[in-house]
Amino acid sequence: MVLNYQPSGKSSQLFMSFPTLTLAIPTYNRRPKLERLLKQVSKQTEELSGFPRLQVLISNNHSTDDTPEFLEGFEAKSFDLRVVHQPVNIGGCRNHERLHRESVTDYTWIFSDDDLLLPGALRKIWTALNRERPDLLRFSFIQPLGNPHPLFNFKEAVYATTDKAEISGSGLGSAWAGAAASPELWTPSVVRSTL
Repeated sequence: MVLNYQPSGKSSQLFMSFPTLTLAIPTYNRRPKLERLLKQVSKQTEELSGFPRLQVLISNNHSTDDTPEFLEGFEAKSFDLRVVHQPVNIGGCRNHERLHRESVTDYTWIFSDDDLLLPGALRKIWTALNRERPDLLRFSFIQPLGNPHPLFNFKEAVYATTDKAEISGSGLGSAWAGAAASPELWTPSVVRSTL
C-alpha cells in the first residue's frame, strides 16, 4: 500500500499543522463489500480524537447493482463523504486516476472496496504522516487468501531512494493490489526523496 504526498494548501485552520488525509475508494458492483468497509471506517473515525476529520472519496464506476442507492442513503457521521458517480464505466485504471484528481487533501490513500481496514490502521497511518511528513508512506500488508504474493514486508524504518518510478508508486508494482493493512504485521516506512 502506498500513500502519495500532494501538498494542497487546503488544510483547515484548526489543524493547519496536521496533514489531511483522504481515503479514496474505487468501486464497481460491490455494495456488500463497500458497506463492510464504510462500517470499519465509521468505527475507527468515531474512536479518533485530536485528528482532522477524515475525507472519504468514492468513485462509483457506473455500478449496475444497488451500489448507487446504497451510497445515496449512507449517512457518514464521523467522516466527510463525497461520492463521484461515473456516467459510464470508465475502466478500473481511469477510475483510480479520477480519485487522484478529485482528492484535495495533503495525502491520498487508495483503498480497494474489498479491502479490510484492520483495527487501529487509521490512527497508525495518520500518526506516521504527522510525525514524519514523508513524500511517500509505504507499509507491509497481507494479501487476500489465494494471492501468489501473500505478504509484503518492508523492514526499513526510513527508506531513501532516487528512483522516480518508485517514488511515484509505479515501481511498487503489485503492492497496489487489493490488500488489508495489518497493524500487527507492519510498521510504516518513510520514503524520502533524495532527488
